Amino acid sequence: MNQTLFIPNELNFTLLNLDHNSSHVDFHVISNQISSHCPLCRFTTTKIHSKYIRTLGDLPVSGKIVQLKLHVGKFFCENINCIRKIFTERFEHQLISYGKRFERLNEQLLSMGLELGGNVAHRISKLSFV
Repeated sequence: MNQTLFIPNELNFTLLNLDHNSSHVDFHVISNQISSHCPLCRFTTTKIHSKYIRTLGDLPVSGKIVQLKLHVGKFFCENINCIRKIFTERFEHQLISYGKRFERLNEQLLSMGLELGGNVAHRISKLSFV
């Protein structure tokens, strides 16, 4: 399966596993980034502290709700003058810090809300989105 059909090309992810049932599709992916910038001092580091799983909503596929289970790294900030000692891997495209959805899903939900109105868009989005 070509993973670029579902995952934005700008993100350097590898597809580990795909689980699906009649209503959901779960992609288990891992980030291939070997370094990240500290959000405070912008120092680039490669020293990994640990990993955790971040769950993200994405656009539906064939009418099924899509979630990415992303294995993300935590890094040590190696700048001795920085007050942040550990930080989570940052992504420059489609993912904002602390976000629970891809930007493309946020844009879709926003346009539905503006076009249909709040209550109607809410009912429809519950059928297709996380």
